[in-house]
Amino acid sequence: MSSPRGFATMLKQKNGIKARRWITIAPWFILFLSAIFTFVGWRYALDITNAKDKEHFDSMVTQTVKMFERNILVAEDILAGAASFVRHSGHVDSKTWKNYVKSLDLSARHPGLLGIGYAEFIKAGEHSVIQPRPWPPGQRNDYIVTKFYEPIDPKLPMIGYDLGSDIIKRDAAEKSRDSGMTTLSRKNLLFGVKSSLAGAYLYIPIYKKGLPSKTHDNRRTAISGWVFMPLDVEIILAVTKSPEHSKQFYLEIFDGKEISETYAYSSSSKRAAGDSGHDRNARWTRTDQIFLYGTDFRFHAFSLSSFKSAKDSNDPTRLLWGSSLLSILLWALVFSLLYTRQRALKLAVNTSEDLSKAKNSAMAASQIKSEFLANMSHEIRTPIFAMSGMLDLLLDTKIDTEQRHYALTCRRSIETLTCLINDILDLSKVEAGKIDIETIPFDLHRLLIESSSGPKAAAIRKGLRYVLAIQPGLPANIEGDPTRFRQVLGNLLSNAIKFTQAGEITLRAGVVHENDKTVHVRVEVIDSGIGLSPMAQSELFKPFSQANSTVNREYGGAGLGLFISKGLVTLMQGTIGVESRPGMGSTFWFDLPLKRNLKSSSNATATTAGRPPVAQVSKRILVVEDNLINQEVTTKIIEKMGHVVECVEDGDQVLEKLDAKKFDLVIMDCQMHRMHGYEAARIIRTHSDARIQTIPIIAMTANVIAGERDRCFQAGMDDYISKPINRALFENMVSKRLEEYEKHLLRIESGATVMQHTSIDFTALGNLANLDRPGEEPVAVKCFGLFLKTTPDCLMEMQKAVAAGDSARLRHIAHSLKTSSATLGARMMAGICLKIEEIPDDTAAESRRILVDQLAIEYGHAVDALRTTLNVPKT
Repeated sequence: MSSPRGFATMLKQKNGIKARRWITIAPWFILFLSAIFTFVGWRYALDITNAKDKEHFDSMVTQTVKMFERNILVAEDILAGAASFVRHSGHVDSKTWKNYVKSLDLSARHPGLLGIGYAEFIKAGEHSVIQPRPWPPGQRNDYIVTKFYEPIDPKLPMIGYDLGSDIIKRDAAEKSRDSGMTTLSRKNLLFGVKSSLAGAYLYIPIYKKGLPSKTHDNRRTAISGWVFMPLDVEIILAVTKSPEHSKQFYLEIFDGKEISETYAYSSSSKRAAGDSGHDRNARWTRTDQIFLYGTDFRFHAFSLSSFKSAKDSNDPTRLLWGSSLLSILLWALVFSLLYTRQRALKLAVNTSEDLSKAKNSAMAASQIKSEFLANMSHEIRTPIFAMSGMLDLLLDTKIDTEQRHYALTCRRSIETLTCLINDILDLSKVEAGKIDIETIPFDLHRLLIESSSGPKAAAIRKGLRYVLAIQPGLPANIEGDPTRFRQVLGNLLSNAIKFTQAGEITLRAGVVHENDKTVHVRVEVIDSGIGLSPMAQSELFKPFSQANSTVNREYGGAGLGLFISKGLVTLMQGTIGVESRPGMGSTFWFDLPLKRNLKSSSNATATTAGRPPVAQVSKRILVVEDNLINQEVTTKIIEKMGHVVECVEDGDQVLEKLDAKKFDLVIMDCQMHRMHGYEAARIIRTHSDARIQTIPIIAMTANVIAGERDRCFQAGMDDYISKPINRALFENMVSKRLEEYEKHLLRIESGATVMQHTSIDFTALGNLANLDRPGEEPVAVKCFGLFLKTTPDCLMEMQKAVAAGDSARLRHIAHSLKTSSATLGARMMAGICLKIEEIPDDTAAESRRILVDQLAIEYGHAVDALRTTLNVPKT
């Protein structure tokens, strides 16, 4: 079997092989991707260029077609003017016609418009008497004889030409006659057999004056003749196209629906460009169609080899070559970077392993330290509790003055030891950042007075004068963390008394500045002690730091109080400092921003410290404690209060006792051998007997780590006190819970109201009440409405998660429901949710189902209790 070191070496070798393979493959892979992106980019650019070229080609063809149509419309306008001239002139002769046409200057202004003529309609038999004689000769039913035509071409005489001798010309003329509209003939020889020039004729009919021409027959009877215009379509097409367009595309025009050379006109640029005339190799082609004066014109265009493409100025091929070059450069760069990175990783691997080992060692040491502190705190507090309790009981007996002096000395030593343990634990919390700062209402004046009682007595015993100065304007009702405030103040007062041999101690509190919501309070502890040098002041707020070793030997202490105080003040968003001179005393101060309590009440400032015991009737109390000495101490304290005590050593025995006898209170140790106190409390809160289910439970534990108080409340306990206990606080706590439980039992017995669940945390409801605004619905009532709306769905989803075996989903819902339950003070529900969260994945599904069922039952109890407490009617 290979050693762990050999296995690690083999793992490194495998990783090294994988890294080398990656270095070999990665650059080529990136080059391959770059080539793909380059090709896609080139194709995209080419497509864009082609789209622009097609758009440019279409635009040129469309523009040419529109210009051609415009030129024909212009020709029709000119011919219509001639028709109007004929109709409105009394007599038209050849001279008048010549002058009229000459004024139009057709050849210069309108190329392709060859002339304008007037042809007279002659019936058969009448042609022999008119001059000149119609030509070409031949017998026809009627004749369309040209009477006037300008300009006259001696080589192509038009006078006497019978337009009706050509079937195409006749057909167009008759359509014009019958419709009364302008008509354009199809392609034919313009001047008959005497010319090879092809074109089209444009006709407008002229009817005899005084005869009707509304119907088809009327117009045939009333026809007098036609004004006509021969058009050279190819010339019109040539002048329509710009020189630039002529170089880029060829255009053919076909009159009629069939595409035939017989009826084709073409642009002259084709031959000039040297193209073959076939469009099969043309890059772009386009066909358009227009209808003019009874004739369909089809335009067939295709690009020439000289077509100017957009890629001539922005060739995508350049992009292809440029991107290819960049891809090669990128390949080289990646190859270089990966090779360099592999070398760097190889150089850093040993250092990383050392750092990882060091980190793991540090984390393990920190974990060991935390576990050690927690365990030692618990183990030390347990005997301290026994000693402190026994000394208190001893001091209650009849002992002489010397014995009392010895007992008091022991108690002060125990108090000092307890403070030292607390300082060590607080130091650990401050360093780990695990101290939670709360914001609750409290009476600042009362806190200052109560915090002064112990130090004042100590100062008087030492022969010092103690002064408490609460400056005018300092508000009493504020919000903050009274526990941490008292802790900081206690540290400063303790130091002041310790280092002052004569003179006085002054505690002064006042306002630095304030606004409508916040009060910045400054607290100063002034002594007439030994004072501090500037160097000592600079080291003062560091852990385990004192002015010098002499101070440590003479006055004692671990040097933690000021460091902890600074950490607490910083967490409360405040500042702390000192002003001192050697031999002149010191002023330790701290500033804290505190919120005004705008809804102060007597309840907000009430404390349990001065509450007198309410133990008029003997009650039965069950103490659950596995330490026999602690059992005895707790029993004696409770018996001196006049109550009956029974003890058990484990959580499972609690349930047996509660089922066998009636008890009024349970004092529960949290850490025991078989069943710990948290589990026992949860089981009690799910008991079927309402009396047992609602019995008050006070947690008494030597575990003071962060979160312990919340853990106790979530398990369903009603109160919490840490060992070694403050006897007066403990007695008041016991009396308070007994009094509340007695009233609760009376309500159950009278049946006057639904029982009020003792696991409801009224402090949580009080915190919600502090958020209320005048004229608005209470915040607690709003939250309760949401609780009623969402919780049934959560319970249903939890049951589904249990059925599906989805532990993660179950924990997620339980965590969410735990938060909403704790907000409303439903501590039992929150405790069951916490237990569901903590169930290991390998736990049987039946255990999860039982807890979810218990949660559903507890939800009903919590709703009844909250509905009664908040006075919310059922709907």
